[in-house]
Amino acid sequence: MAKTPLGLRHDVVHSRAFVADGEHQGRLVDTHSQGIHLGAHPLHYATGVIEGMQMVRAIDGIWNVLFPNEHHNRLIRGGITTGMLTEGTGPTNDLFRHGLRQVGRSNLAELNPAHPMYLRPWLGEGSCELGVGSSQGPLLIIISRDKTPYLGDTVKTGVTIWAPGPQVFCRADPRCGFPMVKSVMNYGLGYKWKKLAGKFGAVEVLQYGLDGLIKETTGSNIFVVVEDVVYAPPLDGCILEGFTRRRNIEILKSLGIEVREAPVTRELLLQANEVFLTGTWSGVVPVRIILEGEHELTPMPGRFHDQPPGRITMLAQTAYNALLVRDLGKLPRELRIDTDWWMPVRQQ
Repeated sequence: MAKTPLGLRHDVVHSRAFVADGEHQGRLVDTHSQGIHLGAHPLHYATGVIEGMQMVRAIDGIWNVLFPNEHHNRLIRGGITTGMLTEGTGPTNDLFRHGLRQVGRSNLAELNPAHPMYLRPWLGEGSCELGVGSSQGPLLIIISRDKTPYLGDTVKTGVTIWAPGPQVFCRADPRCGFPMVKSVMNYGLGYKWKKLAGKFGAVEVLQYGLDGLIKETTGSNIFVVVEDVVYAPPLDGCILEGFTRRRNIEILKSLGIEVREAPVTRELLLQANEVFLTGTWSGVVPVRIILEGEHELTPMPGRFHDQPPGRITMLAQTAYNALLVRDLGKLPRELRIDTDWWMPVRQQ
């Protein structure tokens, strides 16, 4: 199995990637032949912002990249927030869409037909200067891989999440981090806790804010259902505005279900009839078990145990899955559909 000097597996990603320096046209490169400079700025300082996107085959057989304009806007906002970009700079939307199409088309032959394609745009410093600052402009890279089930069959049956508690693990404060963008740094902060959660059979870790309120998990937004009212932590600067989150709020409201973007406390969580997570890779995921503990090595059984996924969770999951494959007949009639949600990518 081919590996780089850093031990990265070359068989994980598809063979063609897109690289653009600044606002130039960009080009396709052979992913497997690319090395990494041992002095690369992102390797030492965890710089960079990312997006997680997917290309899905619709019911008419056409492959579509989902929500390209929204992802581009968030990537640019992330670059500005982290200081890599200033207003009016960075890869244009046209360049971004061109890169997505290039990667999608060139790698379709490698794609397992049973899986969608996962696309990973990355915007970061291309410098090899060994210092926190960098004088080189940002680099846009887009790679892809098969979008295998992130959480396996548990996407249907329900997952286990771990809640260490606000005294143990908190979301980064907006004053000292960038919790509202997909910063590489944010994922590094959750690495330890995700590893620990696996020892307890959990796949996600619940994150609190410094205010003691529930924010999200290490890789997903969270929804809490209490007596048929859906609560979602508000966009208060401490959570990522996920597009799967946004679409599901729109879907649930169009189904006549009350959605409140309001603070979510531990007490509210303990009253919940249903809990579910949303994310690009996993979609809508029911939560089956919550492990809770004040100390990182002493979790105790939590709230839901072996309950099947709830009614509202299943309504959201079914409608969102229909949206992905553009099965418009299965979407709520009241849902306001934007045709820009789907960007067609035809085979070469």
